[in-house]
Amino acid sequence: MRLIDKGMITGHTNGMKIAISVPDDLCAEVDQIAKKSKIPRSRVFVIAVREQLKDLESKCLLESLNEAYSTSDTPAEVEARLAFQRHFFENVLEKDDFEG
Repeated sequence: MRLIDKGMITGHTNGMKIAISVPDDLCAEVDQIAKKSKIPRSRVFVIAVREQLKDLESKCLLESLNEAYSTSDTPAEVEARLAFQRHFFENVLEKDDFEG
């Protein structure tokens, strides 16, 4: 059985190789960054894609949070919060744990 049949890749990388079209001006910028940073061009693209994915994930999370908090509390949620506040003020703050 060949190594590739087992999903093993031989070579200098263990990642997927892809071909993409990049505008000449962007390619020139990437080449400059790669040269200045002393890293391969492909590494610049990997870093950029990872940063973009993190940014998109953060935006999706923020949208989800905004959606969740944009709705009014239900009567049950309001009552639960008020009950907790009453419990806290009556049972926790009454006990003067802060004095020695």
